[in-house]
Amino acid sequence: MGFTHRTMIFSNPVYIQSSGTAVGPKEGAGPLKGSFDYVYDDLRCGEKSWELAERTLMKTAINQCLKKRHKSLDSIDLFIAGDLNNQTTVSSYVARDLQLPYIGTYSACATAVEALILGSIWVNGLLADHVLTAASSHYGVCEKQFRYPTEFAVQKSESAQLTVTGAGSVLLAKKKSQIQVTEATIVG
Repeated sequence: MGFTHRTMIFSNPVYIQSSGTAVGPKEGAGPLKGSFDYVYDDLRCGEKSWELAERTLMKTAINQCLKKRHKSLDSIDLFIAGDLNNQTTVSSYVARDLQLPYIGTYSACATAVEALILGSIWVNGLLADHVLTAASSHYGVCEKQFRYPTEFAVQKSESAQLTVTGAGSVLLAKKKSQIQVTEATIVG
């Protein structure tokens, strides 16, 4: 691996093998609705809490990703994931359920890219053959934790930004595919 200023240039090939997505009802009804692998029709994704719903979103995205490439969890060397919940709670529980070696990441909205960069470093360095990455967020979890806690009963304006209810997963490997990760730039 070489460096140019803040850019890592991967000398060994790193390829995106597949990806998987799962989203909530608002995202599933939006302009990108045809882009998602799985759309839940309720915000709780059939679970008892928003946190459990976010965990279900991440697991669904992972399952979609692995299914597309006909991969089992046994073939995964490392799981790198993050979420917006306290101490990356969601991805930690998913890693426990998957029983995979796990590195937790947290970079707010850049968590997915951070996981992708770290996974690419592992594959490029020939430290892992298959790295599974994932990131998730949930409107209900983030609202009660970051913005206006739901207990405050604050009415949002129509133009207010909303945190996505969704998850994405990417499988990285050195096997050639259509999408290659060649470089990664980290800026401060």
